[in-house]
Amino acid sequence: MNGIRRSLPYALALAALVSAVAAWCYWWRSGAAAVARYWISPPATKEVVVPVTLTDLGQAGDLFGGFSSLFSALAFVGVVVAAYLQRETIRLQRQQILDAAVDAAAAKVVDREDRKEASVQRARQAFEPLFFQLVHLLREQTRKMQMNVPRDRDEEVDSMHFDAALAALRKRVTRLWGITVVPDVPGQKVEIAAEYYLEFYAANESHLGPYFRTLYHALKLIHRSGLPDGEKVDYANILRGLLSRDELLLVMLNCLSGYGAGLKAYVEIYGVLKHITRGEDGPTTVDQDIAAHSFAPTATMSVLKRKAYWLQHPMPETVDA
Repeated sequence: MNGIRRSLPYALALAALVSAVAAWCYWWRSGAAAVARYWISPPATKEVVVPVTLTDLGQAGDLFGGFSSLFSALAFVGVVVAAYLQRETIRLQRQQILDAAVDAAAAKVVDREDRKEASVQRARQAFEPLFFQLVHLLREQTRKMQMNVPRDRDEEVDSMHFDAALAALRKRVTRLWGITVVPDVPGQKVEIAAEYYLEFYAANESHLGPYFRTLYHALKLIHRSGLPDGEKVDYANILRGLLSRDELLLVMLNCLSGYGAGLKAYVEIYGVLKHITRGEDGPTTVDQDIAAHSFAPTATMSVLKRKAYWLQHPMPETVDA
């Protein structure tokens, strides 16, 4: 259809030109015949040559009128072609302007995406060395820690390695959890467990203080890294994967105390307690009860469930510690 529309003006111009030439040829033939008949070879008679009249001259003059018609037709054809070419020129100019605008818009989008990607790349380059340095520091702290575990019913303590001390802490909290409370309300059991943790923390503040500050700053670094949310979740999962089940219980108890107010928000935002129910000895009721009573549901949710939850609820506010 576009080809037919574009060739139509040329076809009309050609038809007009052919018509003009045909008309001119007719006039030329008639005029030439008159000239030939009356000027060049006038009919002779035996008596006299027939004189040329005004009518004969008028017929000969019609020969030049054919030239005028021809040039008029050619001028008309030229006007038609010029108008068409002008219209095509305007159309091409508009198309070029439109294409230039589209290219400029596309260039802006590409440039914006490039700047965004460059910004993310710079953020990643600044983030990763410090993050993995904090992860290494956290593991070094747990490897070297010797902790004091208060005994029952006396003021003496036992010195244990970090892992053994956390196992003893879990055993003591589980035993406290089994104490009958009237009424049997999880909140009161949480308070009892938190009181024992404060005693445990006081005996090991020199170790637990740096440990939780390192953990807190690692999560804070992730949260403020400027990376896409998906990458933040990935790095938070790396950090969460380093924490044992007993460490997660330690984290929960610390968040319940006044020492872990800032850490608690990050635990809920990044689902740090997601795997608290995965233990070799079956479901961990103590962990589940503490998480359900004292933390937002997102602390134990997967990333997809957390996203859906935050669409309906406000995200916890993070605080500087």
